[in-house]
Amino acid sequence: MSFPITRRHFALLSLGTGLSLLPQSSRAASATPVSGDVSAQLEAVVRSYLEIDRFRGAVLVSYKGETLLRHGWGVANEITGAENTPETAYQIASLTKAFTAMSCVQLDEAGRLSLDDPITRYLPEVIHSEKDGVAITIRHLLSHTSGIPDFLGFYDVNNPFSYPRTFDQLFLDILEHDLDFTPGTEFFYGNSDYIYAGLIIERVSGLTYENYLKQHIFAPVGMNSSFVVEPPDPAPPIAKGYGVVTGQLVATSDFGRVDLVWSAGGITSTVDDLLRWHEALLGAKLASRAAIDAMYVPVLENYGLGWETQTIAGHRAIEHEGHTIGYDAKLARFLEDDLVIILLSNLQDAPVAEIAEGLAEVVFGQR
Repeated sequence: MSFPITRRHFALLSLGTGLSLLPQSSRAASATPVSGDVSAQLEAVVRSYLEIDRFRGAVLVSYKGETLLRHGWGVANEITGAENTPETAYQIASLTKAFTAMSCVQLDEAGRLSLDDPITRYLPEVIHSEKDGVAITIRHLLSHTSGIPDFLGFYDVNNPFSYPRTFDQLFLDILEHDLDFTPGTEFFYGNSDYIYAGLIIERVSGLTYENYLKQHIFAPVGMNSSFVVEPPDPAPPIAKGYGVVTGQLVATSDFGRVDLVWSAGGITSTVDDLLRWHEALLGAKLASRAAIDAMYVPVLENYGLGWETQTIAGHRAIEHEGHTIGYDAKLARFLEDDLVIILLSNLQDAPVAEIAEGLAEVVFGQR
């Protein structure tokens, strides 16, 4: 059975940007009321995509500490008839990469590793660890400048049955390929980098990747509905992912492999939890202010460590986009404007970037 799934659907492309952050106290002090008309305009932007069957999911827009829009639309599960709500959890695909990068930054600050360590210090079995005398470092992994080929290119992404049966086989498949370029000389967005980063986190911390996130990010931030493999207890309502295949709505998430995308794109979360993540970064709750700000500094092609600098509606944003089988996600953080836009969709090919731009235009008075 073959499905029209492009490379971007199996794992995720990521986008993001960086600026200095406003402290929590400044955010509260600067909060100003926004008219109900703005909230209605924001909802109208989303509904325009609902009406043409290009979106289902949840959206949260917060501006200067005030929630302007927090709503769910469409069906979360076609079998049970459950509706999407702000409490519904979705696979967030490559938004996961910022969490993996943060984990490495935390371990760096704790003195457990250095971002400039060669990866063979922790992954001695990696045989393609250098090219032209330049060794791959953890920083190369997090900035997509390692030269390691993206594992998506190894398989027929239109045929889920071509994917490796186990994560161990995926790792072996990555190891078999030579580097595409000298580390640090080029940018190539891929997912293999973040698989290696996840393995390093496990070996340095002594915890599974999921348990590291639970203990060092999810619990401190209060992200009680977020997980990688095992849903928390009590579990949030979880949206099934869908796509349109030959004109028919298909539960395409049945063909997804969270066990493979893992530290490159395996987190499931909610709009509320992602707002908590955003707030924790603003308040430097998980790492020092300097270390967090450094994650946003572009290394090559506007990509930092798990985030990319972008311009949306004429304003700078730190953002990340995620696409996987059955789901699309967008987290756009306008730090100078104190605006955050979060979109989580359980419809494959939902134009989350386009919708986010429309929402930003409303807030910035461009519509």
